[in-house]
Amino acid sequence: MTEQPPRIHVLINPHGGSGQRKDAVANLQRLLATRLPHATVEMIKPGGDVTEQARAACRAGAEIIVASGGDGTVNSVAQAVIGSPAHLGVLPFGTLNHFAKALGIPLDLPAAVDLLAQPSIRCVDVGRVNDRYFVNNASLGLYPQLVELREHQKTVAFKPLRWVKALWEIVRTGKPILVSVEANGKIIRQRAWLLFVGNNEYTLDLLNAGQRRHLNQAKLDVLLVGARRRWRIARLAFSAGRGRIKAKPLLRFETEQIKVYLTSSSPQCVAFDGETQTMQSPFTFRTVPQALWVVAPPEELVSGG
Repeated sequence: MTEQPPRIHVLINPHGGSGQRKDAVANLQRLLATRLPHATVEMIKPGGDVTEQARAACRAGAEIIVASGGDGTVNSVAQAVIGSPAHLGVLPFGTLNHFAKALGIPLDLPAAVDLLAQPSIRCVDVGRVNDRYFVNNASLGLYPQLVELREHQKTVAFKPLRWVKALWEIVRTGKPILVSVEANGKIIRQRAWLLFVGNNEYTLDLLNAGQRRHLNQAKLDVLLVGARRRWRIARLAFSAGRGRIKAKPLLRFETEQIKVYLTSSSPQCVAFDGETQTMQSPFTFRTVPQALWVVAPPEELVSGG
């Protein structure tokens, strides 16, 4: 008796990263039609609720819901998949694709599609801040400010130019945050440019900056960077978004949970995997072990073990 293929629902983000290249979306659609002919393929609507589209796929009985986009798209789909019977699939169709790299998912799209056709399933940790999950990292301070400024540059068609203009504005107007961090029985109060919280440990050495060797250690990697010279802040904000903290951190530690209070009573912008959301202080960051089932090569193959 022939085994039935899993019910796969692919959500394609045509608006960011690889999707903006000429014919990229059409080429991906042809690839899926050839190698995953039984999959349902759906475009993410401009300005639409990606998480709700993924939840609708869950309700329709999809067993694997594939985020075809960058890390922001993966984050939005993960919100729906966590706690459901479905598994997450990833097609690296964005700019940086940090989560795909951490899992060892091929960046070559045909190879990534073939992985979905013969799925190997792993269970990995995620992070959570208040009611929002993140798969890579979350942050307060300069990087969320930078992302918000970039989004205000939508009239600029060339995406790298949006980043340049946003970085210039950050250098001129970026503001530090006054935080109290409660973790491991201690309270730290600091004026800081950035609070960065990674889902498991990030490598910060020069050759492997921004990489993670494991996604199942049930730890948060916390970095608090003190407010120093203003000319350094553009580099710091940009490197944080790439998962590469190039400033010497004031403080770094691992923990399972931290609580963060800001002196400001107004809602604050928080970044999750390259996207932002406004939240009210205090912020509770915690690890959620083994919360996400994802299609990826076995860990021993990725780590070389």
